[in-house]
Amino acid sequence: MEADEQQNVLVIHSYHKEMQWVDEVEQAIEQTLLANRGTSIDIHVEYMDSKRFSDTNYNKLLTAVWDYKYGENRPDVLIVCDDNALNLILSLRDEIFPGIPIVFCGINYYDPAVFSKLDNITGVVEAFDLPGTLNIIKKLLPDQRNLFIINDSTLTGVANKRRIEEIAYLFSDHFTFTYSGNLSIGDLQNAIRTLPNSSVILLMTFNRDAEGQTFRYRDAIQAIRSSSSRPIFGVWSFYLGRGLLGGSLVNGESQGKTAAELALKILNGSPAASLPVVNESPNLPMFDYKELKRFSISSSLLPAGSTIINTPDNLWYRHKHQILGVFALFVTQLFIIALLMKSNRQRQESERKLRKSRQDLSVTLEAIGEAVISVDTDFRIVNANAQAGRLFNLTIAQMQNRPLPELFSESDPVHGHALADFVRKYCKAGVAQDFPEDTVYTPPTQSQRYLSGSCSPIRDPQGAILGAVLVCRDITEKRTMESMLTQSRKMEAIGQLAGGVAHDFNNLLTGISGFAELLTIKLPNGSMEQQNANRILQAAGRAADLTRKMLSFARKGKVMSSPVDCHQSLQATIDLLSHSIDKSVTITSLFQAQDSVIIGDPTQLENIFLNLAINSADAMPDGGRLTIVTENVEVIASEQCAFGEVILPGTYFRVRFIDTGCGIDETIQEKIFEPFFTTKDQGKGTGLGLAAVFGSMKEHDGRIQLISEVGVGTEFILSFPLSHGQQSETAREIDTPAGEGTTVLVIDDERLILASAKGLLTELGYSVLLAEGATAGIETYRRYHQEIDLVLLDMIMPEMNGTTCFKKLLDINKNVCALICSGFTKTEKFTDAEKLGVRGYIQKPYSASELSNAIRNALHPVSR
Repeated sequence: MEADEQQNVLVIHSYHKEMQWVDEVEQAIEQTLLANRGTSIDIHVEYMDSKRFSDTNYNKLLTAVWDYKYGENRPDVLIVCDDNALNLILSLRDEIFPGIPIVFCGINYYDPAVFSKLDNITGVVEAFDLPGTLNIIKKLLPDQRNLFIINDSTLTGVANKRRIEEIAYLFSDHFTFTYSGNLSIGDLQNAIRTLPNSSVILLMTFNRDAEGQTFRYRDAIQAIRSSSSRPIFGVWSFYLGRGLLGGSLVNGESQGKTAAELALKILNGSPAASLPVVNESPNLPMFDYKELKRFSISSSLLPAGSTIINTPDNLWYRHKHQILGVFALFVTQLFIIALLMKSNRQRQESERKLRKSRQDLSVTLEAIGEAVISVDTDFRIVNANAQAGRLFNLTIAQMQNRPLPELFSESDPVHGHALADFVRKYCKAGVAQDFPEDTVYTPPTQSQRYLSGSCSPIRDPQGAILGAVLVCRDITEKRTMESMLTQSRKMEAIGQLAGGVAHDFNNLLTGISGFAELLTIKLPNGSMEQQNANRILQAAGRAADLTRKMLSFARKGKVMSSPVDCHQSLQATIDLLSHSIDKSVTITSLFQAQDSVIIGDPTQLENIFLNLAINSADAMPDGGRLTIVTENVEVIASEQCAFGEVILPGTYFRVRFIDTGCGIDETIQEKIFEPFFTTKDQGKGTGLGLAAVFGSMKEHDGRIQLISEVGVGTEFILSFPLSHGQQSETAREIDTPAGEGTTVLVIDDERLILASAKGLLTELGYSVLLAEGATAGIETYRRYHQEIDLVLLDMIMPEMNGTTCFKKLLDINKNVCALICSGFTKTEKFTDAEKLGVRGYIQKPYSASELSNAIRNALHPVSR
């Protein structure tokens, strides 16, 4: 690797920042990487916060955010910390991190058999030494035999209990194991206070209590220590120094350091698969001197190589009597000097602490991913981190000493003062509180953004309020994603409803049109009765057209899949419009696309173009100009469009319908593709035209975008994936054949359709048997299958679907000839039936000619 080549490392933590374990691991990773590579490495850090949020929807949002942030800027190495992060990344790695080596640490659920099947992965196992800690307790406190185990019900807590139960039998002759169970913090403290003197506490983890309240490690140990008169042991080092006596402890720093060292080897060219997993967690016997003294435990009893924190200075501890003797000789002389130097030392020490405090604060603020702003009691900004400057598009110097209301007033005239008043109210009350919903701000040269965050008071050691700290984050992208997901689900639900209604309506229309067609055949030519029957057929045809539009929206209409030249379809549409729309509307075409062939249905494409053109013409009642432009475009990165849709990278044929009409109000733009929504006067529109366009575009794997401004005009942009095939030929029509004595069994659960089909088939010369429902149909076929030449089988029936029914017919006669009939287009169920031997498909409603042609093709298939 070249010295100045930049490499990226993405670190994903399972939990939230400020957990001591997380901070120890993160600090060790960053120190190790930066010490080795310096500025040639770029470290990105993400926190899942899975202690508080762990549902599927939240994980989907995290996935979308990570794909958005790192989709184009893939990391060279991925470091995942703890089990939740590893499990999520393993489920997503092929989707958003393909081929990226993974290094894990802090993993409790390590199964070599499972991990041996994973490629490009290595890491270090977090194997806490529970037997080591129990042996230490036995050695230091041999009379304490009641072991009270504190453990929560989180995923980690459940794993901890399982590990304890696996080794408990090894110590059952010495300890009585008692578990705290899932308690609130108050109940747990009460249980600790009442422990007998023969008890010792084993603290595993306590990050969430029975009431759902979450605790940082330091808060949990402090709450337990404050209620306990018994010694507390554990297996993790982050409790040490806050009330834990000791044990054989897992060290977060060593976990992070080991993971970073493995990552460096990968960055230097070693494959992850060549680096073995570190199975032996680097645990140490560690103890707190203060707790040892509290329970009168001699350090001589500790295991060899133990680490003891909070010990007195080693020199003083070993030689305090000699030092006191020498000090007595000089005490008089030093007393005068000490008085003179005391003031100077105090000043220097105060300055040193102040510098150190400022340095620590600066480092901490810069490490936080959110914007942080602190204010004094006059609500002037005292400090802010770089992320706050980026959020408000200001430098830190420009923000310091600035009144908080002024900052928010300039950024957001609508909500700024209200948010400042909110901060003032809760700061004075001394209560932490989240920002109000829908808090927005508008940085200079940028559009409106949404803000989320919280306000917490700052207190001195005596509890007096010194000011407040605000933690803010920009959630605009998150809200946009949630809105798009909601809209997509809404359109999908409406599509399902429209498809179901259209299917049932098609069943009714099959009967209506069938009987009407029989009347036209039976009644005298030219009679009033025949004319009325024809009117019924015309009305049924118009109703069928409405259902076709609904099925197009639901993506369940009749669809062909063949190469189509869109320029020919567009020209045919323009030719038709030139004779039908008002002459005051001028149509201009500009066909710039070099490649205009896509895979699709010619009829549906012409309907799409015709619907959009008529819609544009209707928007120009006083005349105007409709411009139709085509072009080939190459989409490099995914493009967002309305209605929850995304245009993926690729080559597209794009059509733009641009009119100079009245435009569409922004408040209704998301509704115009919904079925039955129309802005036209009553009786002038069904509200299905644009709904059919939307469904047909989805059926063609296309996308539609809308740009409109009231009083200026509207532009619809259609994007179709390109095909390099040849244009399809027009289908050959088949003459209507006669029945010729053929026997047809009709199986359907609708009596109206049965009666209609019988009339049409009888008129065409077929012998007809009827069966209401699948069960009756199977029984009828069992009795008369030697006489039956073809079965007309409904696909959707309450007892069983057409595919299942066809399987039953095959059991009776393996050569059964069947034709599937449905109000929907061909589905996966028909494809399954076709594989089993179904001869064809006909969609309701059908005419006598369509029915007869379908039967002839099924009985006498044409070789191709």
